[in-house]
Amino acid sequence: MIIIKNKPYIKTEIEKLKEAFGFYIKTVINLRLKICSAGVPLHFDSEQFLLQNGSKQQDLW
Repeated sequence: MIIIKNKPYIKTEIEKLKEAFGFYIKTVINLRLKICSAGVPLHFDSEQFLLQNGSKQQDLW
């Protein structure tokens, strides 16, 4: 399950992520576009998804 948002996550989304991944939820943030990607087994997966959808490496954290 991957959730990509440009607004704050709501409680139900965080609960779903916690059910799937426990308390350590991996995220990658595009600082320029203000997009957060969460809900993947590896940070690499979110990074690749964002890069394939218009993000630039230097904007990711």
